[in-house]
Amino acid sequence: MVQFCILCISVLVIGSNILVSAKFFQDILENYEKELLPTWNLSIPLEIHFDSAPGTLISFVEVEEKIGITMTLIMNWTDTRLTWIPKDKYDNFIIVTTKEIWLPYVYHMDSVDGIKPVGYDSHFYAIITAQGQVRWSPGDIFQSKCNTDVSKFPFDSHSCKLRFMMWISVPGKVELTVESEYPKMKYFFPNSDWSVTKIRQSISKMDFPIYIVEIYFKRQPLYYVVTVILPTLMFSLMNPLVFCLPVESGERISLGMTILLAYTIFLTIVAASIPAKSNPICVLILVLVLIMLVSAIIVIFVIITAHFYHKENINEVNPCLKWLSICCQPQSNTYECEGRNTQRLSGKSVSKGLDIIFAALSYFLLVVILSTYFIYVMS
Repeated sequence: MVQFCILCISVLVIGSNILVSAKFFQDILENYEKELLPTWNLSIPLEIHFDSAPGTLISFVEVEEKIGITMTLIMNWTDTRLTWIPKDKYDNFIIVTTKEIWLPYVYHMDSVDGIKPVGYDSHFYAIITAQGQVRWSPGDIFQSKCNTDVSKFPFDSHSCKLRFMMWISVPGKVELTVESEYPKMKYFFPNSDWSVTKIRQSISKMDFPIYIVEIYFKRQPLYYVVTVILPTLMFSLMNPLVFCLPVESGERISLGMTILLAYTIFLTIVAASIPAKSNPICVLILVLVLIMLVSAIIVIFVIITAHFYHKENINEVNPCLKWLSICCQPQSNTYECEGRNTQRLSGKSVSKGLDIIFAALSYFLLVVILSTYFIYVMS
């Protein structure tokens, strides 16, 4: 019986508090016009303090130049019409729906989903203090246009700007400020594909001030290093080794063609993982095409060496080619490069000399291509 009485008293007290709060809220909003700027002196611009709390980087599509990020915009301003004298410590603030009070019409200028006010299509509550300070924190998934540069893929870095603007018919009626240079990052959740290095916020002073959130991020390259870079290095180092096979085996040309075809198929598969963008083009695509070109040249070199290996009349060989073949012979050979002694020179000797020349030239070209690429992407 005692417990029942206590329960009844609690229900009555809670119900009374709800009725008091409802009447208190109605008294505050009596004669309140939410379409008017919340200031008594229109000659003084309304100051709105901006801040943000990024959630996570959802996606970044390089080809479409589009970034998606969840973020909360935190806006604070003073509404002089929403003030009261608190009777106790529980009357210091109230939480209201945004349909009842004035709200800033803030638009995402770079949106790819259309221009609409932030937070107006959802229900985000506002907190009002007894001094008239209003705090409103709408959140959304912002899909923004962003210029991309994939030339250093997969070691590329990007920066994107999200611009928010409050369109007012008369300039100078609203002034935007930021609480700090960096937003609140304690709610940020990292992305597995992209690493956010820095997020900054600022105000661009124009006729209409613009709140800017700039995001700096870079790609996590491990997946592409394992699936693209390492196989490319393997093909590059393996290709010139065809010159180590004996010509008598008859497998040189078939091995060279096999590597070329395998690399062509690999390039076709890899092309689906590389951003298809022309300006600027991905340098890795150029590297892969150049390596495939070197692989095709190696097949031509193999055919040339096989041709000279079976050549009987050595006098038909070009003198310059003879000289190069003599100079590339092992030191144990009795030929002298300066004297150009060709009495013991045979087609097999020319073929062996060309093997050394072509192998060295192939490795030189591949090293130049790969080192140039790595120097460029690391710069």
